[in-house]
Amino acid sequence: MELMLLDDSGKIVFANAKARELNEIANGAANGSIESPLRFGAFWLDAPDKVVQIMRHLAGRSQWQPFSLIRARGDQKGLRALFRGCRIHMSDAECDASLVMITSEPTQKVQFAEHRRLIASLNQALAQGQRAEKTLTELLAKQHRLHRELVHRVKNNLNLLLRLLDAGKRQTRNLDCADLIRDMQRRIISVAAVHDLLDNTDQTDFVQADELIARICTGLRQALAKDSIVIDWELTPVRLHIEDATPLALIVNELVTNALKHAFPPGRGDGRVTISLKRNGVDKLEATIHDDGVGLIEGPRQSKGTGTRIIAALAEQLNGELTRSIEGGTKWLLIFPPRFFDCPDPVLLPASDTRH
Repeated sequence: MELMLLDDSGKIVFANAKARELNEIANGAANGSIESPLRFGAFWLDAPDKVVQIMRHLAGRSQWQPFSLIRARGDQKGLRALFRGCRIHMSDAECDASLVMITSEPTQKVQFAEHRRLIASLNQALAQGQRAEKTLTELLAKQHRLHRELVHRVKNNLNLLLRLLDAGKRQTRNLDCADLIRDMQRRIISVAAVHDLLDNTDQTDFVQADELIARICTGLRQALAKDSIVIDWELTPVRLHIEDATPLALIVNELVTNALKHAFPPGRGDGRVTISLKRNGVDKLEATIHDDGVGLIEGPRQSKGTGTRIIAALAEQLNGELTRSIEGGTKWLLIFPPRFFDCPDPVLLPASDTRH
């Protein structure tokens, strides 16, 4: 333990080896006596008045008194050290004096040992955490690779299915059957567009809905639109989860296809189909498909078609509200709340309309 003896002036008259080591006191006589006038207050960062006050307090007490000081020297410079001290009386044939004995607090060793144990425990926990983080990172990367491989395979399988349907369409002589096959192909193309966007980016769960709808509309314009029919769209950049993007793509495909096939009969002249996607309040999106064609005649037959049932089922899947009006043509309005709207990676990006 660190031990020092001070006279009534604060001079160090004895320091054992531990005290010399910690306070960088030059070695003196073998018995530890200090020949040069070293003052106790020179070894601490605390204010001199505080050190003097402590020494006066100890000089008047014969019982051990605890105190602490901050070291100014040695490897432990800047650290607070715990001590205890008291007045002792030494007397022999040559000397009769009262001194102050100062020694390091015995519990300090226990505290240092506990600190070392705690640090070792924390280092072990940190190492385990780093190993766990590395394992988790590797597993997530593997899952991401497998997911992307699955996306790619689904896209390839959908393209294969399209080629099979195309072969069947060429072989059939039934015009109604051929039309049904073409409608099925267009629906599959809408689903394939979702996976194609995923495959062309680093994403596995989210797609740009505006890019998806623009791609579908471009394909329908090339396949179905007459030269006199204009298709345009106004789309707010929005990222949607594929669980929302897929039914939305199918709804847009179905409604735009119906408009191009039925809203502009022969002799109708010029026409326009407009598609829009924008915010509706804080937590909802609004999609509209509007044509200025001949409109639909209200009646029971209009609610029994396959396309109508498909659209209603997809809107229900989106937990959305789908309405239709027939003034000035036909206008479909779909309002729905996207999933994962409050996820850390925002589903909705800042509104900035893109016009085509």
